Formats: sequence, structure tokens, C-alpha cells
Amino acid sequence: MADITVQQPHTLSHAEARRRIAAFQGDVDREWGVKATWTDANTATLHGKAAGRVIVRATDVVIQLRLGMLASVFAGKIEAGIRTGL
Repeated sequence: MADITVQQPHTLSHAEARRRIAAFQGDVDREWGVKATWTDANTATLHGKAAGRVIVRATDVVIQLRLGMLASVFAGKIEAGIRTGL
């Protein structure tokens, strides 16, 4: 198992930050099979081939993932993809 946490600062409005995360999430779902379910205006639960959450805050976005055994092999690539996508 591997845990990944990516914190990305931003200067966007909450609505724009969430819109960009939603667009990025579509790519993540297609490429990695990880879906997001928004539980409130700021937080999404991630599920599928990895579990975790997305938190949109006033000045940053935090993505936390827990990868399974097989996906752990690709932890570096997955983290780099998240950083690039944000």
C-alpha cells in the first residue's frame, strides 16, 4: 500500500477551483479508474482503483490517495500525473 498527498496552492475562486478539479477528475477516471463523489461543496470522496479524497479550500487543493498493492508500483507516476494535472 502507498499513500499519496498532493497539496496545490491556488488563487482561484472556489467555483473555478472546483470546476478545474472536476475537469481533471474526468481525465483521472478515464486513465486510472478513480471516480469522485462530492459529499459537500468542498470535499469529494475518491473510489475505484484507489481510495481517498479531494478537499478544495480557499487557498489550496489537497488530494489524498491510498493506493492498493498493484497501484503502489505506479505511485511515483500517479503523483507526478496529479501534480501536472493540477
